[in-house]
Amino acid sequence: MNVVARVRALGARVRPRRARLGLLRAAVVKAQRFARRERFPALPTESAVRARIARGPIEIPSSERPRVSIIVPVHGGLSATFACLEALAHTPVKTPFELLLVDDAAEDPVKQLLEAVRGARIAQNAVCLGPLHACNVGARSARGELLCFLDGDTRVTPGWLDALVETFAVWPRAGVVGARHLFPDGRLRDAGGIVFRDGTHGEYGRHRDPEEPRFRFVRPVDYCSRACLVVPTGLFHDLGGFDARYAPGQSEDADLAFKARSAGYEVLYQPLARIVRYDGVAQGRERRRELKRSRAENEARLLERYRAELALHPLPGDRSIKAAERWLAPGVLALVPRPEEPPNPALRHLLVAARRALLRASVWHASWDQTMRRALELQGIECLGAPFVRSARAALEAAEDGRHRHLVLCGPHALADARALCPRAPDLLPWVVLDGPPSRLDAADRLALAHAEGVLVADSSLLGASKSALSDARVELLPESPDEAERLFG
Repeated sequence: MNVVARVRALGARVRPRRARLGLLRAAVVKAQRFARRERFPALPTESAVRARIARGPIEIPSSERPRVSIIVPVHGGLSATFACLEALAHTPVKTPFELLLVDDAAEDPVKQLLEAVRGARIAQNAVCLGPLHACNVGARSARGELLCFLDGDTRVTPGWLDALVETFAVWPRAGVVGARHLFPDGRLRDAGGIVFRDGTHGEYGRHRDPEEPRFRFVRPVDYCSRACLVVPTGLFHDLGGFDARYAPGQSEDADLAFKARSAGYEVLYQPLARIVRYDGVAQGRERRRELKRSRAENEARLLERYRAELALHPLPGDRSIKAAERWLAPGVLALVPRPEEPPNPALRHLLVAARRALLRASVWHASWDQTMRRALELQGIECLGAPFVRSARAALEAAEDGRHRHLVLCGPHALADARALCPRAPDLLPWVVLDGPPSRLDAADRLALAHAEGVLVADSSLLGASKSALSDARVELLPESPDEAERLFG
């Protein structure tokens, strides 16, 4: 056997081993993520709920001057409704709220539960009208400046309401804001919804890991589920509330999103508000059957009403990342490869300006400070890092899907990083951001900068005599605010 044949035979033996090793590593990573996943309590038994009611009332910390009116339609599902109310009673929030329970001809065990609740206002429906009408009934008697519609089969988590309310302060044109929904086992239920071209709609990210970076930042979506939805009270009434043509329910939340966008408002997904869903158990068996029957009819109504807008929506069943993030144009990928260098203010200005321009904005950092990460994600900036994106090179490889147009490299070592990384991203137009004096420019540095659309510096004097070597790239001062940075995306 000659040498070539021996090498080929060796390769044939090694490749399957490498493949098995790759599968093993993937399985280990998946197991580690599963172990880290937060899990939530199962629903209590009905006997446990009755025993709890017998011990005393459920005290809701309602405010006399609420900023938010939480509206919960109640019909069936004793265990789920109890879990929802217990979570509202004991989950700390800073935002003052009132709780409005709409008794939609509730079943007898649930009525006994409502009698044990203190601190909530209760509206009565003589007959069962369905969740859509129940929400409209609650909205008419609300006192808060914001309405929060919450299904009775949900469990809230710490900070949920504060995150939803904060969204309206950060995003002035926010009209409808929804939460990140989780299954009780910690898997993602949905991260916003997608409306397809034929009027059908579905959840984005179902059964995925909720901590993946693409599910962790504020972004515009087609619609948010009514299971947890916040909208300004005045806007809700101006839009006519939930359209009664979609009664008893299904698709009314998508219709509200279309109406809000046509009025000039944004529909946003807020992942910092995490809601656990027990999927319809609070509706009762007959109600669930009725809602399932009405879904196809209401999707047809949605198609008929918004046919022109839906012509630009994804094809039916397309739950890809491009379909979910189609409201954002290809944007900016920033790399901060050195863990000792936090993202500088100029970089934050660039990323915020990109999001204002409806561009995708992502930043990879070797070691995230969680406070900074939360602030960036609230601004709609995707924060990449371990364990999902372990290196700057991995971030660049992920950028090959066409979701980014600009590459930003930051810090005093940006030239060296550009020299190492820019050849890996020939289709991107990079900026090199210098917030410290660079080392002497050599031929390799000039070659790296030849690919750059521009060089941003904190002070042009930092470059000194090296400035003449940057004739192939535009040199500008770092932007001092997002408004000033917007010119870069003009």
